[in-house]
Amino acid sequence: MADLLKKQEAERQDLAAGVHSNWQKVQEQESKLLSPAHTYENAPIHIQEKIMQIHQQFFAEWGSEGRLATLMSNRHTKERKRLIQKMDKVEELQQTFSRSPDRDYDR
Repeated sequence: MADLLKKQEAERQDLAAGVHSNWQKVQEQESKLLSPAHTYENAPIHIQEKIMQIHQQFFAEWGSEGRLATLMSNRHTKERKRLIQKMDKVEELQQTFSRSPDRDYDR
C-alpha cells in the first residue's frame, strides 16, 4: 500500500508541475495580449474577453476540479480499492490455509 501511495503522490507532484508549466504559458499569452494596454483594466473589451476565455480553458483542464485532476483522482481511488481487495483476498487465503486441520474435522 505504501508503494502505491508513493506512486500516487509522485503523480500528483507531476500534475502540479504540469499545472505550473501551463500556467506560465497562460501568463505569457496574457502578457502578449496586454502589451499594448499594459494592464487588464486598460485593455479593450475583446482582449479582456480573450483573457477570460484563456483562464476558463486553463482551469477547466488544469484546475483543482478540472478534467485532469478529476481523472487522476478517480483512477487513484480505483487503484486503492483494487489493492485493498487483493490484500483482503490474500488475508482470507492465509487464514484458510493457517487453520488447524483438526478444526475442519470437527464440523
